[in-house]
Amino acid sequence: MALSLDILREALCHAQAEPKRAIEVPVAITSYLLDLQEAKKQELATCSFCAKIGCKDSPQQVLARESLLNYGGPNALERILGKFEKALDKALSEENPFLAGDEIGEKDLEALLAIFPFYTSVLLPETRADYPRTGKWFSSCLGKDLNRKLGANHHLAGEERVGGQIDCFPDSRIVREKADATKALNAEYKKKANQRQKEKAQKEKAPAANNSVPAEAKTITIAPLGLEQEEAQARLWKRLAEMDVIPYKEENVNLEAKRPDGHSTHNLLVKDKKSKQLFLVATRQSINVNLKSLSKQLKVKELRLARSSKECLCIDKSCLSLLSLWNNSGAVVPVIDSKLFDGENILRICSGCKDPLDHSQHNMVDVTPSMIKQILTESNTPTPIYVDLE
Repeated sequence: MALSLDILREALCHAQAEPKRAIEVPVAITSYLLDLQEAKKQELATCSFCAKIGCKDSPQQVLARESLLNYGGPNALERILGKFEKALDKALSEENPFLAGDEIGEKDLEALLAIFPFYTSVLLPETRADYPRTGKWFSSCLGKDLNRKLGANHHLAGEERVGGQIDCFPDSRIVREKADATKALNAEYKKKANQRQKEKAQKEKAPAANNSVPAEAKTITIAPLGLEQEEAQARLWKRLAEMDVIPYKEENVNLEAKRPDGHSTHNLLVKDKKSKQLFLVATRQSINVNLKSLSKQLKVKELRLARSSKECLCIDKSCLSLLSLWNNSGAVVPVIDSKLFDGENILRICSGCKDPLDHSQHNMVDVTPSMIKQILTESNTPTPIYVDLE
């Protein structure tokens, strides 16, 4: 709050009494103090702010205080305050504690306005003690502020606050000692874990979902094959033939089924919104994938369905499966349901077709988990990620 005569008048003068006398502090003294307030606004603001938040010797505060004390020459402010002290000593008495007599008057307000910021925010207790008459007069003036309209201006820099707070920085050595003592006192105390901490600890203790994940990730270079869909399918079928696996057509197909009956897997090609990383998610046919939960498991921002698989898997319009990764450019990371490969059960998977929505066109193969793992190992496919989707 910037002080003015009107503010002081409202706070300190409760009745407009006629002054008994009109003694004033010499104009040269008040003029110097008012000029200093105008010339050093920033330094005064720094001292005022630091004092009110509980600082005593902060670096900024010390610099500002030195600038104010030496304005116009070495210790110029203290010399002026000494003259202010002598002027009050001559003018005041026990019967007349104010310049206007026994009640505060306009001359008191003018003098108070001049000295107020320096006495409250710049001078420390040991310096204020050198001006006892000024201190007594200042206290008498503020004693008239019965309704505390001046608020925080009643507090003087370096004084003890209500509750024992002192305006100074804590001693770092003492703080360190107290902190160490507190840590030693609480060393044996174990805080009860909350629900989130319990869940986190349980996840950390849980064993890996699949022990078949290689210890070291494969080195992958992104290199699109640039094949048409028919060429990519022929390339896959050639490798399957080397494994004695021949594609075949299904009989008595349920063309109305949302997901093809009898197939072992359900597959989704998804992309992370932030990193643009592609994932081929392969689950058991009965599993419905929650992309939000899966995003958290994979520690990515947000998974969304990918629009195209042509560049990364050479597939324009066909069923996607783990076998499709035989033509992986290296950009697609397989994410596999941890229970999909339980045992060595035969998995029925589409090895490619012209229309995934037409269930009569699927070219089925029966393969074992070990065969799929071999295809993933031999292809340009990153190390699979196994997740628990239940």
